[in-house]
Amino acid sequence: MPIIRGHTEALQLITGPGSPGRTDHAFGVAGTDLGVALSDTEGRLMLVFGDTVACDGSTADWRSNTIVRTGDPEYGDGLDIDEALTEDGWSERGRAVEFIDTPRGPGRERTVVPTGAITVRGIHYVDYVSVRDWGDPGEWTTNYAGTVRSDDGVDWTLVEESLRTGDRPSAQTRVAGLPRFRDGDEKLQMSAFIEHDGYVYRFSTPSGRDGSAILGRAPVDDFPDESAFTYFDGENWFSPGDRNPDTGVELGLDAAATVIENPVSGLSVTWNEHLGRFIALHQTGEGLVLRTAEALTGPWSAERMVLDTGTVRDLHGGFILPGDSGRDLYFVATTWSNYNVLLMRTDLDELLGPDSAERPDSRGRISRTGPRPAAGRDYDPSRDDGLEAVGVVDYRDQ
Repeated sequence: MPIIRGHTEALQLITGPGSPGRTDHAFGVAGTDLGVALSDTEGRLMLVFGDTVACDGSTADWRSNTIVRTGDPEYGDGLDIDEALTEDGWSERGRAVEFIDTPRGPGRERTVVPTGAITVRGIHYVDYVSVRDWGDPGEWTTNYAGTVRSDDGVDWTLVEESLRTGDRPSAQTRVAGLPRFRDGDEKLQMSAFIEHDGYVYRFSTPSGRDGSAILGRAPVDDFPDESAFTYFDGENWFSPGDRNPDTGVELGLDAAATVIENPVSGLSVTWNEHLGRFIALHQTGEGLVLRTAEALTGPWSAERMVLDTGTVRDLHGGFILPGDSGRDLYFVATTWSNYNVLLMRTDLDELLGPDSAERPDSRGRISRTGPRPAAGRDYDPSRDDGLEAVGVVDYRDQ
C-alpha cells in the first residue's frame, strides 16, 4: 500500500493478504480490482469487483466478478469486509462466486466486468460489459453492455430490456440472444449512475479508457429499460427516433452532447453536501481527476488532479463510496502492481481551495492551502500534484 502525504491518502487495503479481514483466506479474494459501490436496503456497503483470483493464481479459480459487503459505515476508521456472496448466499467465510454469468471463450467473451451500480427503491442494479477482446493497454472491444438486478443481493437476473449491443459483431464472435445493433449503442458501454429528481441519470462512455461521457436519464419507475431513456443534447432531452423540429431529420444517439470531455474512464458521480455541488471522479492518462458542477448536465469544471501517475504510477479506478457527503471524499482505487483494492480519502478543501470565509468543518479543520493547479490535456504528471509518496506498507512486515 502506498504511503501518501497531502490532500489525498491511502488509508488501508480492502482486499488481499494486506487487508484487515484477510479476504484471501476468508473468501478466496487474493487479487481483484474496481470496487463499484452501492448501498443495500439495510444501509450496508456493497462493493462489486472485477476479475478476481485466489492465492494460487490458477485459471480454475479465476472469477470474472465478485461481490462483498460490510455493515461498517464509518470509512474514516477503516473498512472491514464482513461477508461475501458465496454458493451458500451471503457468508462470513467461503469462496466468493461470480454473480453475473459469463460463458467465457476465446473470440467470444473474455470476461464480464461491472462498471456501475445503484440501488433504486430497494432493488439493486449492477451495470456491466461483456468484453470480447483485449487490445492495447486501455483498449478493448465489447459484445454488449447490460444491467442485472436483485431484490436480495443473492440472486441476480439480467434485465433484457437494458441490453446495448457494442458493435456489429461477426457470426464468429456474436453472443447469442443480443438485440440488433442500434447506431450509437457503442457510446453506451460503460456507466455511472445517480438518482436525482425522480430520474436515474446514466453517464455513458464507449469501451476503453479514451471516450467522452454523454448523459441519459430514465424515470425511476422505468429504469433500466433502455427504451425509457432520453438523452441530453446540450439544451433539451430527446428520445432516439424523435424528429428534429427544425429539419424533420430523425435523431440518433449522435445528437447527444458530450457533457464530460475525453478521456473518461472509471467514472463515478455523486452529490456532495459540503460543496453544494455534484462531483465526478474519473481517470485520465495522467491520473485520477475530479470535476464539479451545479447540475448534472453541466457545465462541469476543469479537472483537478487528485492523484497523478507521477505519485502512484499504476493507479486505476476511483469509485466514490456512498453515504458520506462531507469535506472528506472517500473512494476506492486499485494499483496494478498489487492488484488489490485500496480505501482512499481526499480532503476536498485542500484539493479545491477554501471559500472566502475559510469556514471550519465539523472537525474544526480549516484549509490552509490554495487550490491545486488544474489538470487537463497539457498536464504533466511530473508536476507537483500536492502529494508526496514517502514509501509503502508491506503486509509481510506486519
